[in-house]
Amino acid sequence: MYFLDETRISVQTEIKEHYAEMEYVDLTPDGRLTLWKAFRWNGSSFVQDTPECMRASAFHDALCRLMAQGLLPASVRPAADKLYYELCREDGMSWWQAKIRYAGLRVYGTVASIG
Repeated sequence: MYFLDETRISVQTEIKEHYAEMEYVDLTPDGRLTLWKAFRWNGSSFVQDTPECMRASAFHDALCRLMAQGLLPASVRPAADKLYYELCREDGMSWWQAKIRYAGLRVYGTVASIG
């Protein structure tokens, strides 16, 4: 289990026109997803955690929890999975390793099993 020790981190997503909020997480209608201090997550599912995937796994877990709680529609899952890929790449993961992880999310990931 991982815990966010920064005051907050945020990222711009493609998920727009939705407002969702739960403990330590909020998504604004402009697509800004923010995680607040003490947010906890379990890292990447089914694959080893690396420094390059930690931020991606935190934001992905947050979005999956919002979906699991019915605060976001399941139709945003492809955008959540794409965000995971993009953040892994931004944080230095090779394109092929990020693509393999992305493919795994698309094939094996479910809202119930992630986050």
